[in-house]
Amino acid sequence: MCIAAARKDWAGAGYYLIPISAFFMGVLMTESIKKHFPNRQQIQWMHIIVVIEILLLFLVGFLPRTVPDAVVNVTVAFVCSLQVNSFRKTHGMPYATTMCTGNLRSAAEHFFSFAASKDKKAGQQSAHYFLIILAFLFGAVAGTFLCGLLNEKAIWICGLLLLPVLFIMNRKQASPKTQQTEKLP
Repeated sequence: MCIAAARKDWAGAGYYLIPISAFFMGVLMTESIKKHFPNRQQIQWMHIIVVIEILLLFLVGFLPRTVPDAVVNVTVAFVCSLQVNSFRKTHGMPYATTMCTGNLRSAAEHFFSFAASKDKKAGQQSAHYFLIILAFLFGAVAGTFLCGLLNEKAIWICGLLLLPVLFIMNRKQASPKTQQTEKLP
């Protein structure tokens, strides 16, 4: 956005405000859902977020190719903001669900601690982050392959992959030992 503004391409710079605004609105929506649907017996706010994500991803797959890419980009930006604002920890460690760089930093940091002091816990944490990064890599390869096969319908696979997340969340919630906090199952 700022590069376009520096070039005095005001329309180009203004365009970036749209997905940024969508991301911002997604965070506001997540916070609103958290406030109005605190963790209850049957349904938790995170369930609502995942259902919204699934519905929006399936909706995007139904859009005809004549719909401008900007509509899809804005919708995906909104879904990403719901995801990144809702699921912030795994195994008690902070992580990012929609970007890889923070996870790579954490993997390297924990790996250094493990290598420097032989701290087994740091080694395990580094391994967790490397597994998350491998999942990102696998997702990129699979997404590329699926886009070649399914075109715009490939986004439905993302929605389908969130269905087991709902199942796991419900299963963990039903377990008396499980305390549902901001963890990805």
